[in-house]
Amino acid sequence: MLARRNKLYGFGSSWDHFLSEIFDSDFGKRTEDPVQVSYEYDDNSYYVRAVVPGFNEKELYVNVNDNILTVSGKKEKVSDKDGLHSSSRSSFTQSVRLGNDTIPEDINAEHKDGILVISIPRKRRNKIEDKTIPIKVLKEAKT
Repeated sequence: MLARRNKLYGFGSSWDHFLSEIFDSDFGKRTEDPVQVSYEYDDNSYYVRAVVPGFNEKELYVNVNDNILTVSGKKEKVSDKDGLHSSSRSSFTQSVRLGNDTIPEDINAEHKDGILVISIPRKRRNKIEDKTIPIKVLKEAKT
């Protein structure tokens, strides 16, 4: 387990401040995962909601394999302006194991305004009405 140290080899808080200025700046900063995923459910379905800013439906992929739902996205942007060539790549992958009460073959996905919603239907459970179970009396075995 990694933990952030408050001081680096006794250099004190000024050194910590210097390092935090470097590593907390935009340059070289590792950004958080570009996708925020939340899960909800009701009696009929599970819902996976992924906020995927900047990705369109052609750059998003939803796959189910061996009862694991994987949502991924991949895009590459290349531009050439005034003789300057630049490119950027962005990708993500999120996976979740589906429960035994899901119907994977009926999964549905919709994308609108940077939000991907995946609906995973649930198997209906038969509700058992209030039922009294009679107790049978067993005859004693003859010895």
